[in-house]
Amino acid sequence: MRPIVLALSLTLAAPAQAALSGFNDSAAQISVIVQSGLVADALYQAPVLGISRGQSWSGGRQDWHLRTERCTATVQVEPRRRSSIGPVSWVLRSVGPCVDSTRPIR
Repeated sequence: MRPIVLALSLTLAAPAQAALSGFNDSAAQISVIVQSGLVADALYQAPVLGISRGQSWSGGRQDWHLRTERCTATVQVEPRRRSSIGPVSWVLRSVGPCVDSTRPIR
C-alpha cells in the first residue's frame, strides 16, 4: 500500500513543480509583448516609458498597458498550454491602438 501512495503522491506533485513563479510568468508575458513588431508599430517605434498589468480575463488572458511619451496602448496576451508538463507559453492575442497619453486608460 505504501509504494502505491508514494508513487501517486510523486505523480500528482510533478505538474505543480513545473509552474513558474509570478515574477517569471509576468516576465514571460512582457517578453512576448516587447519582442512583437506589431506592438512596436502600434507605439510608433517610440521608447516605452512604462508597462503596467491590466485586467485578467477568464481563460488566462491578460491585458497590459504600454505607455510612451506620446500615447498608451493596451495589449492582450493569452496562454498556450503545452500538451506535456512545463511552463505556460504566451502568445500575443491583440494590440489596441495607441491613444493620447493624457486620456485615462480604459
